[in-house]
Amino acid sequence: MKTRFFGFVCALMIGIACSAADAITIYSTFGEGDAFDTTNAAGSCNWIPQASEGASVAAGFTPDQDYTLDSVTLALKKVNSGPFMTISIRGDDSGKPATAVLVELIVTNPDNTVFSPQALTYSSTTHPTLSAGTTYWLAIEATGENNWEFNSWWMRNTTDVTGCATRTYSDGWGAWQVSANVTPAFRIEGSSAVPEPSTAAFFGMGLIGLIGAGWRRYAPRFKNRDCC
Repeated sequence: MKTRFFGFVCALMIGIACSAADAITIYSTFGEGDAFDTTNAAGSCNWIPQASEGASVAAGFTPDQDYTLDSVTLALKKVNSGPFMTISIRGDDSGKPATAVLVELIVTNPDNTVFSPQALTYSSTTHPTLSAGTTYWLAIEATGENNWEFNSWWMRNTTDVTGCATRTYSDGWGAWQVSANVTPAFRIEGSSAVPEPSTAAFFGMGLIGLIGAGWRRYAPRFKNRDCC
């Protein structure tokens, strides 16, 4: 009975350890406490699109180890009606967002933006693996021509770093252009793709406990069974 109880407790601890794991910040341009510049929008990387054009913005990041994507957080401010936009993670194409490589479409036309800038979090649904040393791009893309005026601004971070790209729509999307002077405020969170030592230890303890419980239960039957 004691062995069986020990196995149950260990198995339960495994579940708790896995479900209660804290999110890991893979990359962040926010200041302390999710601080960002509330007075300036980095949505155009210091470039204002014409009213007749849509526009897209992307910010690059590179994980330092393999992670499973959990969520993205952006500092957004609603401009007009809208928003008519998608938020996604894209691959890299020679230092620019890869148009043809969509890692995950996070959200389309999010309805929780307001006229005051705020940090908004959107959860991943497919939880793709982000590989160490590989560059990815978090992108906000207008859904077409004339929609930028009705989108939300992507607010800039508190300290300018490199890694922002833009492209415009005029009878079709143009190529991505990289700008090095402004980066939007955003955070990428995930879980380690490799089990932590503590989780592996809990798993081992639970496995030993369950084996012990099974042996204690069935061992007498094997002892009493005739061998021939």
